[in-house]
Amino acid sequence: MDSKKIKIICETYRPDRDYADYVNEVPTLFHEGWNIKDDEGNIVQYWPKDFSVGALYELYFQNDSEKKITISNVKINGNNLSRSIYPGSEIVWYQLQPKTLLAGQIGQLLIRFRHESQKNLSIELILDTGETLNYKVQKEKLLKEGLISKIAMSENLKKIYAYIESNDQNLSIKKVEIDGCELTTVTKTFPSYGEQIPIIISLPGSLEKGSQHFLSIKHTSGTTAAYFRAFPSEFNFAMFKGEDPDDLLEHNFNVNWMHDTPDVNTILDYWKKGVKIIAPFSLRDLHNNMSYETDGITEQVKNTPNILADYLPDEPDGRDFHDFPDVEPYYNRLGSSAQELIELAESQRKIAGSMMNVLVCDSTLRPTNYFVYGRIGDITCMDRYPICHDTQPIEVYCMGKTARRAVEPLPFWVIVGCQKNPNSKWKRYPTNDEMRLMVYSAVACGGQTLAYWKFDSKSTYGGVDKNIELYDEIANLNKEIQPVAQLLSCAQPPVSKNVISVQDNFYAEAIRCAEDKATILVLLNKRNISDENGSSFETFKDVNVSLQLPDGTKAASFKKLEANGAKDVEFEEKDGAINFKIDKIDVGGIWIAHH
Repeated sequence: MDSKKIKIICETYRPDRDYADYVNEVPTLFHEGWNIKDDEGNIVQYWPKDFSVGALYELYFQNDSEKKITISNVKINGNNLSRSIYPGSEIVWYQLQPKTLLAGQIGQLLIRFRHESQKNLSIELILDTGETLNYKVQKEKLLKEGLISKIAMSENLKKIYAYIESNDQNLSIKKVEIDGCELTTVTKTFPSYGEQIPIIISLPGSLEKGSQHFLSIKHTSGTTAAYFRAFPSEFNFAMFKGEDPDDLLEHNFNVNWMHDTPDVNTILDYWKKGVKIIAPFSLRDLHNNMSYETDGITEQVKNTPNILADYLPDEPDGRDFHDFPDVEPYYNRLGSSAQELIELAESQRKIAGSMMNVLVCDSTLRPTNYFVYGRIGDITCMDRYPICHDTQPIEVYCMGKTARRAVEPLPFWVIVGCQKNPNSKWKRYPTNDEMRLMVYSAVACGGQTLAYWKFDSKSTYGGVDKNIELYDEIANLNKEIQPVAQLLSCAQPPVSKNVISVQDNFYAEAIRCAEDKATILVLLNKRNISDENGSSFETFKDVNVSLQLPDGTKAASFKKLEANGAKDVEFEEKDGAINFKIDKIDVGGIWIAHH
């Protein structure tokens, strides 16, 4: 029988995008990080011309009865969804949460498709009572415009910063709800800036850290929604396998990212020095065994205040390629570990309480790897080591733009490589200029935390601690960005359309900060080349730049970020835009207009 207990709230459709925006400018962009070669020995590209993009379908629904209900099964086009998933299958993964809904509670069903389907779908949500909700998905009517692009939260968890992407300048907000409770009257909407519309929701009290919530926003184009976990938005500076807290602090890091689980005393030693920890706290084995300890996290560890996140199984996209060799073509292996990883992430949340989890995707099977895995963890992190792979450092920006899109609306972090690879052709460290370009790129693509990968001093790979000059340059870069770190954490996704005017030799992004406290500008020099001998950047002189500020704001000051302190820049403000000239620029730079 047809169930009257479930009410559909909204459904959205997110096709993969931004695949080929930069492929002509950066020929190595889609080369495989693990050097997969064809029969002729050439490194293959994961973006073959005949490969269609995939998509994510989102369905949000509510228990419309007065009693709790349990969804025992889901069918799609008459087939059990769980049986439709296997290595290489058209449906890559699905996520149903929660399976048991209290009266009035809201649930979500996410389905990841390997290819963007042109067919309509039939979905059945089957209750344990035998009742069924039959739902016909009409693809042409699915909301694709005005989706939530980012959700961030204040430090005290009393404000939600949400952003809606829309090219409709007249789009207006009609209704805002958190967990089914209407909060429209305490929601402030700001004018659009570069196709991003900011809204701020002032909550009546603080959300509990780690708690899961449902946000829905009804606007003139439809209703968009998302699940999110409550935790303060931060921009951190992390180093993999940091040597000790004093060394990290000396180089302007505040996070040590570990590959092994530390004991409580080690965690507390870092806490005393003011350094946070990311580590695999609940995993049995970070790489080889995707399973969790049922009681591996003690209450003492859970309550340690300096734990930033729990490390999910590392690089599942790489595992897909190596563990499923019988699936051909090889790119259909991607996502073979995803359903198991979803179950592990759900287990981790139950075990770890308020502790967030972070998932790292490597450079294998990109860029679809980010779309396949980007919505599984609480935080998704892009892992890019261009110099180790003999490719161009600007890839951090170009790939990062696509990866951030894949993660929306969840937090997006960026890891860059600062080591050398003895097995590569170049066999060298990044130059200082390459490192600077990669760090600026991490900011420009919308990264909300910056991490650096290095191997420890005992490794045959060259850890950055063996290159003092580069390590000092990294310290300077961290120091340069630190003054705007908290502004970046809750800022809107970067934009460039209709807000920046600069010559075509640069990539340019503008970042509007929450509550219009400031606008940040990032410029990246396109005219650079790296090879086994190092890097070269074309120098440009007398570069004119115009930055349109958000409506209703004016610049109180305009400065360029530098390691020894931000420097005032002469500018003219006219018709709501900052106009200035750069005397000389090579790698790029970051500027900030305080309002």
